[in-house]
Amino acid sequence: MKELVIKHFDHGASQYSRHALIQKEIALKLLKDTVRCVSDTQKNTDSDSNFLFKRCLDLGCGPGVNYSELKQYAEYVVGADLSPVMVEEALKLNIPGTKSFVADMEQLQSVPEITGYTYDFIFSSLAMQWCNITTVLNQITGIKKYREYQTVALSLPLCGTLPELRSALKNIGAGDRTYQFTDFEHVCTAARKILGSNINVSKHTFTDKHSNIKSYLEAIRSIGANTTSQHHSLSKSQYSDLMLYLQGQLTEHGYLSHTYPVVFIYGTI
Repeated sequence: MKELVIKHFDHGASQYSRHALIQKEIALKLLKDTVRCVSDTQKNTDSDSNFLFKRCLDLGCGPGVNYSELKQYAEYVVGADLSPVMVEEALKLNIPGTKSFVADMEQLQSVPEITGYTYDFIFSSLAMQWCNITTVLNQITGIKKYREYQTVALSLPLCGTLPELRSALKNIGAGDRTYQFTDFEHVCTAARKILGSNINVSKHTFTDKHSNIKSYLEAIRSIGANTTSQHHSLSKSQYSDLMLYLQGQLTEHGYLSHTYPVVFIYGTI
């Protein structure tokens, strides 16, 4: 499955930032909610800087789409991603105080760039869904070093994501070809068991609207929701039926929408 994910995001890396508008909205809300939660008690005291955090680890950083926002609160931002091409795009940003490298978030404790430093902020937005969540959470707690606290801010899409697309596929008789994300109860239980009972776990719903079919479909591809272990392309007739259905919805409503139920996990561990 990971090979499919790498292939998908390698292919779309150069265009990801242009289409990832809802991803940016979700990441920004996660960041602001986290900062609001911890800013009164966790001001970095390791240096004379005015940053809230000393060193941030952005897991699933993609092309560095959240670097600028993270740099407002962290003196250093280090991004790790499974896709080599995504990392190349992140490096092209040349943002001072940032660094990017290829790494699997399920194997953080074997990466020298991670184990060789102390991170007081672990951030990951809409990336952990491609992994075993329990494994990643255990890896995060395993890299905590010599600090009284470590802040985490994580978000994942939940089951029920893209109901509009599922309805469209059902309507044309194509079946559900979208990725099956995890459910809220599973994430909540794992987070509180591994990160601690005081961690904040909340569910939010985001919706983005598109004025044309092209941007609607590009938004789906950008998050990899069309990536499954048993993915088969639509036939020509199915694709034609889908275009007709989407055009009908666009004409009726004036827009096409995607709905994303998302879980936020944030606080101090």
